[in-house]
Order: sequence, then structure tokens, then C-alpha cells
Amino acid sequence: MLEKIFYGGKIITMAKENAEAVLIKDGLIYAVGNEKDVMTQASENAEKIDLAGKCLMPSFIDGHSHLTQFSQSLTSVNLNSSKTFDDIINTLKQFKEETNCQKGEWIVGFGYDHNSLKEKIHPSKEILDKAFPENPVIISHVSGHVAVANSLGLKEANLTDNSPEISGGVLGRDNEGHLNGYLEENAFMTFRKYVPMPTKEKTLELMKKAQRIYLSYGITTIQDGMLDNDSFDYLKTSAEKGDLICDVVGYADMKNSHGLFENNTDFDRKYKNNFKLNGYKIFLDGSPQGRTAWLREPYLKTPEDSRENYSGYPIYKDEEVKAFVNKAVSEGRQLLCHCNGDAAALQYIHSFDKYTDTRPVIIHGQFLPREVLPEVKEKGLMPSYFVAHTYYWGDIHIKNMGMERAKNISPANSTEKLEIPFTFHQDTPVLPSDMIDTLWCAVNRTTKNGVKLNQEESLSVYDALKAITIYGAYQYSEENEKGTLEKGKKADMVILSESPLDVPKEELRRIKVEATYKNGEKLFEIK
Repeated sequence: MLEKIFYGGKIITMAKENAEAVLIKDGLIYAVGNEKDVMTQASENAEKIDLAGKCLMPSFIDGHSHLTQFSQSLTSVNLNSSKTFDDIINTLKQFKEETNCQKGEWIVGFGYDHNSLKEKIHPSKEILDKAFPENPVIISHVSGHVAVANSLGLKEANLTDNSPEISGGVLGRDNEGHLNGYLEENAFMTFRKYVPMPTKEKTLELMKKAQRIYLSYGITTIQDGMLDNDSFDYLKTSAEKGDLICDVVGYADMKNSHGLFENNTDFDRKYKNNFKLNGYKIFLDGSPQGRTAWLREPYLKTPEDSRENYSGYPIYKDEEVKAFVNKAVSEGRQLLCHCNGDAAALQYIHSFDKYTDTRPVIIHGQFLPREVLPEVKEKGLMPSYFVAHTYYWGDIHIKNMGMERAKNISPANSTEKLEIPFTFHQDTPVLPSDMIDTLWCAVNRTTKNGVKLNQEESLSVYDALKAITIYGAYQYSEENEKGTLEKGKKADMVILSESPLDVPKEELRRIKVEATYKNGEKLFEIK
């Protein structure tokens, strides 16, 4: 029997009481409490791990991300640091040279944000054409909801000036009606089918690397929040090969992926080799920073977008959403719903006639109205907030929506006061899966420009920790196995350089993940 004793530091159990020591036996927590008492329950051969003043607590649980997409994005050109069009072009050119990219081969970039560019607009196909006349190019926005392609890229996707508009999306055009390379929502989703993805073998290798990145942030349970048939196959194969070292919870694309549950009963709401298929996922709108989220009131006009009474747009009609909801509830399966704008959130919430015990999730919920939270509780729904928006796009939301609406994004404290479980996420690959950074955002609610958003929605550090431990386990119906350090639960744990409860809230970002344990086995250690 393998045994480990952790002692000599701050231990946050996230249960009723903290402790001085934790004893692990064969991957499970065997004893928690007074150091002397715990020591007496261990054998002579138990490995003693002195925390040396550091902090031990339950590992973090990812509320929403896209493991397969993140894995494949590791082959794309990272454009996150681009501040100008020239930065984008130079980064893409450097990639082309380093990879010896040949004529006709695709160049794929990810992560630019027009809000952070000097030009404050999306690049055009002409800018990409000038730099890459011989290669199809596609660069996707950090939100993952819009992109820009060059002329060769559009040609590969059979898109011309005569192409009809795409329902639920936008093909950007100049004043003369010519395609300018901009692709929004469903137009981008349609285009992506033509972009070569890494092979299955390459994706499986990248998935190993991706898991190690999650572990470096203290995460041991990962979500893959939108599975098509191919991405499900990648995860199933990884599980069968024994390559999943984290727990992975998958959700099927409800509209386009059919038969996944019926044909894979071994994974239906139960883990097999660390993977389970837990439910469905649907999209109801887009991105607020991309001005495609569906709002009740119009976006403010800006120099870059002066459309009158523009409020974004829905993806589905009310009756279609209700049909999705009824199907999931009737099957007893969890439904995740992407809804950033308040109109989209209300469409989802109102589609439930009564309480359900399937724990449906409001994904992102940036503009979830606080006045509707009692209905959220009454119907058994729970939000998973992308609370890092407060810092990374808070200033953009003020510009797009005005202070009154922007200041109340991610109303986590109002949710906590009503005792509604909620989680946090980074929507990786949109942002790195850095839970400590998200903790800072939830507690401080400060924008990049230093603007304080509604501080009444700031959480205490402890309540913010609940969102990435206790409530994370609840979201996946795993509260009896994870989320706290209690006897009988999995020894999924993280060692932090300092206790979050002892660090000034403004300095939470200085905390480092020192080590991450899954089932008592150390899978990550800081170098």
C-alpha cells in the first residue's frame, strides 16, 4: 500500500475545518487532521512530505475549456502579443521561415485581439495577401468567434464575391460588395472545415503536452466543451491508450454530433480510463468583445462600428432552444449552453419550464442579469463565469456597452449570496488555464486600465476558491469524490508557494503552483 503524509505547512481542506496533516493511501485520502493523530495512522514506510511552510489544498477543476482544440492550437502561430498589423505579419513570417513552409501550404494564426491593436480594427485580406501571396492564411480572433482569411484562403474554402450570406454569421465585404476576408460566427465555423488540422497521431501527441500545461496550473479535471465525432474519437483513443493522466469530461455538439452516446455507452456519464461523455453543448450567441453576443439593448456606437440599434444576434429561435433543452432533460443528461449576452442567457433560462436535477450550465454568462438569478436557482441551473473578462476585456466592455452594463459582468457574489453553485473557467485556448490569475480577477475585478468594476460583485478569496474546487466537483456530479480534502476522496491536490488566504488580495498573482498531484501521484513539479 503506497502511503504519503503531507505536513509542515498551511492545509486548506475546503471542508469545515483545516488541518495540520493529510495521509494518502493508494490514491485516496485516508486521514485529515491533527499532525500527531494522522502520523499514528501511517505505516513505517509512509513517505513523509514536508510542505516547508507552503500550502496544500484540493487541485483545481476546470469549469469550461476545449482540450482538443487547445491541443491542436499548439501547432498554430500564437498572436496574443501582437499590438499592430505589422506585429501580426512579422510573427507569421517568422513562423513561415522557421518551419520552412512551402508554397501552397496553410499558415494558421490564433489569438490576435483587434481591441488591443494600434489600428483598433481587424486586418483585411489585402494586408495578408501582400505578405503571403503564395500561401493560404487564416488568423482567428482571441475570442474564437471571428477570423480573417487572405484571398488564397477564401479560394480554398470556395468563397467568392458571389457567395450567399451564411445564416448566423457574416461574410465581411467592402463598400463595393467584395469579400474583405472577415469571417464572423457561422461563416468562420463553415470556413474552418477547409483548414487542414493536425493528423490524428499528431493531435494525440499534442494532447499529452496540453495536459501537462493544465497540470502546471494546478488543474487535474479538464473539460472538452464541444466535441464533434473526430474530437471524441481522439479522446476515446487517448483513453484506450492510457494517455489521459487527467480526468477529462466531454460534451457532445448537440446539433452536429449524433450517436456518440448510443455508440459509446462505456463512456456515458462514467469514467473509463479517465474520460467520460457527460452531456451536450449548444451555442446561443457570440462574443461581447467581438460585438457578436446577443444583447437586450444595443451596443454603443464606436468609430470602428457605427451601426444603428445593433444588438448582436441569436443563433436559434426560441422553439429550437426549447427542443434542445427538452431532449437533454428527458435523457437525464447535462446541457452546457454558451450564452454571453443577456438576451441569450434569458432565452436559455426561459427554455426550462421547471426545476431539473441535470445541473444545466450557463457558460460564460458575462451579462447574466442579476435580477434573474432567483429563477436560475429555482430551475436548478448554474453559471460558469469567464470572470477573467473583468481584467482582460473590462475596458472593451465599457466602450461597447457603457459603464452601467459593463460594471456588473460576471455577478459572482450575487450568485454566491443566493447559494447557487457556480464555477470559473478560462475558455482555453482563449486564455491560458491559469486559475491563480482567475482567482485574482474574481477577487479584485479591476480592468487593465485600472478601472474598478462593481466591487459588490467581488468575492472573498475563500468563496472564489470554492468556484474552482467544491463547485467544480458539483458541476460534474463528483462532489463525493473531489473538491475537498476529506477521507475517502481522491487525492487530487496542489501545492502552492503561499496560502491564498494569507496573501493580500492585490498580490494573489504572485502565488506559484509548486506541484500537482492526481490520485496521490505527483504529475507536475515546478522546475
